[in-house]
Amino acid sequence: MADLCGGPAQRIRATNSVICPNRRQTHPPKPCVVQAHGAQALLINCNTVARTLHLGTAFPEHLSHRLCETVVQVLTPLNGSGVTGGAPLKNGDWNMMKKMLGAGLVAAAAIAASATTASANEFKWSFNIGATTDYVFRGISQTAEDPTVQGGVDVSYGMFYAGVWASGLDFGVAAGRNVATLEVDVYGGIKPVIGPVTFDLGVIGYLYPNARDEFAVTNVREQDYVEIKGGASGAIIPFLPKLTLGGVVYFSPDYNGEQGETWTTEATAAYELPSLWKFTPVVSGLVGAVYGEFQPSVGNVFPAGSFTAANGEDSYLYWNVGLTLTIEKLSFDFRYHDTDIKNSGAVSSTQCTNPTLQCDERFVFTGKFTY
Repeated sequence: MADLCGGPAQRIRATNSVICPNRRQTHPPKPCVVQAHGAQALLINCNTVARTLHLGTAFPEHLSHRLCETVVQVLTPLNGSGVTGGAPLKNGDWNMMKKMLGAGLVAAAAIAASATTASANEFKWSFNIGATTDYVFRGISQTAEDPTVQGGVDVSYGMFYAGVWASGLDFGVAAGRNVATLEVDVYGGIKPVIGPVTFDLGVIGYLYPNARDEFAVTNVREQDYVEIKGGASGAIIPFLPKLTLGGVVYFSPDYNGEQGETWTTEATAAYELPSLWKFTPVVSGLVGAVYGEFQPSVGNVFPAGSFTAANGEDSYLYWNVGLTLTIEKLSFDFRYHDTDIKNSGAVSSTQCTNPTLQCDERFVFTGKFTY
């Protein structure tokens, strides 16, 4: 007997009922219904029936259980204790069963969709706290290659999200005071989901409380800035379900330190490896680029709007690759970072090896607890 559900078919004798697949199997088959014909049974794939009845293409896997339950309830009334009572169905009965099966599928889909929507619109929150050997942002050290503590809180409702995150900093000293010792990021946006892809449209505010950025006094320009982001990610390759690909674009009308308009692009990839003892290992990497407009200095002072982060160039590349080990609520990340910024250029002859904001290669370890 042919099996339309992806595994060996099983003969069912005198069942007189509709049954669902054994969901305890390692790889459970797609939802099926069984029409009993005395000593034999005909297996019918729910998705195939749905297409035959012009109900759509395919039902998501999370509807399987509800589909089976509802089909059982709808088809049982066809004949007292079972579908056929052991006798083959007549054409009229089969047509009637098709109609009732279609109604059952529609009802199940509606119930499951309603439940999914209600679940998705629940209010959720989480917090995280961790430590890192070096806070690296877009390839550049934000802590003078020293360790720091970080943490944040996130909330969401349906596709809406918001959060706040903070980290220690070391931007050096100006006029006898630290330029900045704390970064606080405030963000919010929406994450609509279409198929396997999750989109992310949001705004991020980078704040530096008590920053010493009075240009007339310290020659340090405004540190606070805002970015708009748009991105998408998901497991979009069917035969590689554990591979997640993503891309995001950021725009700032005036980048950190009043460096003018900048665009930042990032491409990411992450692959979940087989479990290692109690750990879930994920190898991941990122390639990004920041684009601005460099303007030469006037009297040893770079004008506002000059993009100086790339040491005299209009852009720079940065990348990282690493391994993250997760066990329940703990994660341990081992990562390599680097950039293509030249150490000697129009801004500095030691850009990547200065006492702060270093941009040379480095290995970073980060541990985090998320609840």
